Amino acid sequence: MRFSLRLSIRLLLTLAALGLPAALICGQDAAPQPALQEPRQTLLFVGDVMLSRSVGARSEAARDWTYPFEKIAPTLRAADLVFGNLECPVSDKGRDRHHLYSFRADPNSIAGLKFAGFGVVSVANNHMFDWGRPALLDTLERLRAAGIRPVGAGANDLEAHYPALVNLNGVKLAFLPRHGRGHIQSPTTINYRANSDALKRAGVTDIISLSACGSFKEELPPGTFVMADQFIDRTFAREKSFFGNGLVAHVSMAHPVCHRLGDHLHVAAQQVGIPAARGGTYLVMEGPQFSSLAESELYRSWQCDVIGMTNMPEAKLAREAELCYATVAMVTDYDCWHPNHD
Repeated sequence: MRFSLRLSIRLLLTLAALGLPAALICGQDAAPQPALQEPRQTLLFVGDVMLSRSVGARSEAARDWTYPFEKIAPTLRAADLVFGNLECPVSDKGRDRHHLYSFRADPNSIAGLKFAGFGVVSVANNHMFDWGRPALLDTLERLRAAGIRPVGAGANDLEAHYPALVNLNGVKLAFLPRHGRGHIQSPTTINYRANSDALKRAGVTDIISLSACGSFKEELPPGTFVMADQFIDRTFAREKSFFGNGLVAHVSMAHPVCHRLGDHLHVAAQQVGIPAARGGTYLVMEGPQFSSLAESELYRSWQCDVIGMTNMPEAKLAREAELCYATVAMVTDYDCWHPNHD
């Protein structure tokens, strides 16, 4: 299934500084720029971090809150900044709302996150409200007190939807979960225009987009990161432009991805031994259903490389907003054309 990559599958990228002025039309028929040398920071992104259930029970029994991270902490702490998805509230407050699956971790678990070196965590997922608003707000307060930046939730809409801003050794970074507070927005209902506008207003000049995708090619197996540079947009139910009645404009999408960012991402993946492909066509489908077999075979005949649901109109809006944009398509499975995947 096309879910977030788990902690055991790591994305470790050594990136050149990204806080540089964006070209008005980034990467469009432009000569390749020389690789940036300094400053360089190491960012590490992991998937879901669940501190409840059996993991929480074992940590509590041993009174050892570093237990979940013992083996991986050296790798995490080697990075300049670690980002993860905290999957449940970490609190002793609230009331169980009795969902089918309802999780809450001991507040002491935050010591484990701190031990592992987490600097930013997303709390925009479906379990953050398992114990109601008091547990959520308490979690945010405890994370901030530990020096960990939460993103994707807050006491009000403005706080919940604003990017988490981090100054990493002079490099300004912003983190924004695209699916909103509590991961309640499907790829169709995401307000892509609001996300792009929020990043622009926060001073962002370069966007690195991460998404889980299916593969159309045997040579792009699960675990491969594809730095796609072209898109086919098959979405039909989304607001795709900042322009419209009263303000008409036309923007070229011939080269929708910033070559400079794409090159840095590919080199960084190679440096840490991640299977990576530079270039490729990302077909964006509407969803939420996956492809039929006939559709999958049709897209393969078009020479597409991967399929996902989120990069359009994201890339189009980035171009309209004059933001450099690059995507990392993380292959989590083959699309249904493959005999072992459906």
